[in-house]
Amino acid sequence: MPSAATAADIERVVAGLRSFVDGDRATFAVIGLGPRAVPALRALLFEREPSGLYQPRCRAARALAALRAFDVLAAFLRRETAIPDAVERLGEEAVINAAAEGLSHLREGWVFDLLLAVARRHPSGALANAIGSFRRAEAIPVLVEHLIEDEARPAAETALLALGPAARPALLRAARTAVPSAPEESPSSRRRRGSALKLLAEIGVTREEWRALAPLVDDPDATIALRTCVVGLTLGDSPAIWRRLSTLLRAADHADAARICALLSAPVAKGEWGGDASP
Repeated sequence: MPSAATAADIERVVAGLRSFVDGDRATFAVIGLGPRAVPALRALLFEREPSGLYQPRCRAARALAALRAFDVLAAFLRRETAIPDAVERLGEEAVINAAAEGLSHLREGWVFDLLLAVARRHPSGALANAIGSFRRAEAIPVLVEHLIEDEARPAAETALLALGPAARPALLRAARTAVPSAPEESPSSRRRRGSALKLLAEIGVTREEWRALAPLVDDPDATIALRTCVVGLTLGDSPAIWRRLSTLLRAADHADAARICALLSAPVAKGEWGGDASP
């Protein structure tokens, strides 16, 4: 578009982001307009969308990031808008994720602080990726909480693994903490504990730390017990663990039975049990 493009011309190009067919292509045209497009992109980003349709606003967020309009993305993420409607809220979460991803390209301390605050309110894979990309220990408690969420867990696990031994104290606490209590533990708490144990098997534990985890070998949840056994085996053979694996095998489903048989056949190598489907 020529440099003499009018405000109406800019509005028309930005409106192309709403197209179901050519919206992605329109993103490149908008970026080509340069900083002149920022006010119209800002208006679109901040627009409420009751239908939950999020793609146009996500495109606006990506275009703003490409134009380095990080102040606009930051202003959007600082908003704390209560949205009671579930459909609209789902769309808003997608836009928040896109804005966070775009802002994370600016590697400054204030950006990390803002993304960390947003991640506490909106756990998601995109936010886990964003705060994890800074490789800062302050993100660890928030990333551990992200282990509860199915959608956020893979990204949070990747970020925690990248932080390595620095994440170990928080993971040890998570593995041992049943919420709200051991007799009434919620499914989300069990998922977080299981994920923490899987990560500890990859990161490694000291023998002193293992003594604190060892009672979980007898946890009533078979997945927790099995993953605890895997952690213990990274430190070497243990007759007690082999006996517990034999007990777990008798009640295991087909998938877990195959994994336990593999463990009983040969000592598990450190890190072998990575991947979301593994104990």
